[in-house]
Amino acid sequence: MSVKTSFDEQHRHTRRRIGRAMLCAGLLVVAAVSTVRQPALAQELTIFDNGNIAAVENGPRGPTIVPINQPYIVTYIHTYHYFSGGLPPGQIGLRSMDTGEMYGPWQAVGQVGQGGVPNAYWIVRPNVRIPPGTYRVYDSHRPSWSTNAEVGWVGFATIKGIPTN
Repeated sequence: MSVKTSFDEQHRHTRRRIGRAMLCAGLLVVAAVSTVRQPALAQELTIFDNGNIAAVENGPRGPTIVPINQPYIVTYIHTYHYFSGGLPPGQIGLRSMDTGEMYGPWQAVGQVGQGGVPNAYWIVRPNVRIPPGTYRVYDSHRPSWSTNAEVGWVGFATIKGIPTN
C-alpha cells in the first residue's frame, strides 16, 4: 500500500508542477501581449460646423452645402431647431450634389437646446461611408430649421466623421 501512496503522491506532485508551468507560461504570454503597442484608433473629426451664437430665425433661404475633400465614415450629424416649439425630431440626410445619391434620411433624436428648448438639436448617428464630393444637408422640416445672416441664411448643421480610405 505504501507503494501506491508513493505513486499517488508523485503523480500529484507532477500534476502540480505541470499546472505551475502552464500558469507561468500563460502569464508570460499575457505579459507579452499586453506590451504589444496597439495602433491608435481613428479619431472623430468635425467635418463641417456652421453654428454660431448670433440670434436665429426659422426657415433657411438656401441649401446647406458641405464640401467633403476625402472619404469619411459619417458618425454624427445635427441640425438646429431653436424656434420649433418642441416639435418632435424629424429626419436628416445627405444628398450628393455630384451623383444625386441620397444617404439616409435617418430618424433623428432630440436634445435640449439653449434655454431649455426641447428638441432644439436633431441628432443622427448614421455610421455611413461617403466618398469625397459636395453634399446638401437634408432636413425634413425646413420651416423650423434655424438660420441667420452669419451663415448666409442656410440651415445650421454640424457633421462629424472618421477619415477613411
